[in-house]
Amino acid sequence: MPKVGLSDLEKRRRTVLACIASKKALNGWDDKKLAVKARISVPTLCRRMDTPEDFSLKELWGMGITIYLYDGQSQLPTDDGLVMLKGGT
Repeated sequence: MPKVGLSDLEKRRRTVLACIASKKALNGWDDKKLAVKARISVPTLCRRMDTPEDFSLKELWGMGITIYLYDGQSQLPTDDGLVMLKGGT
């Protein structure tokens, strides 16, 4: 059976979750501290982690995560802080 690639939505979910996990690890935060930063409850944080597309920008900003918007799409920066734009030079 051939391998099936990840859907675009799944790639985006994993990108957001990886960014959140990185913030947690770098700052030594647990879920409770992360929820406080996002100004949501711990159960709400757990639900959002199951469906990361439900995070609001305000919640992500509260966690210190920067999202770059262009052409109606969001793009998280790479490890070196750069954002690759499609169609740009």
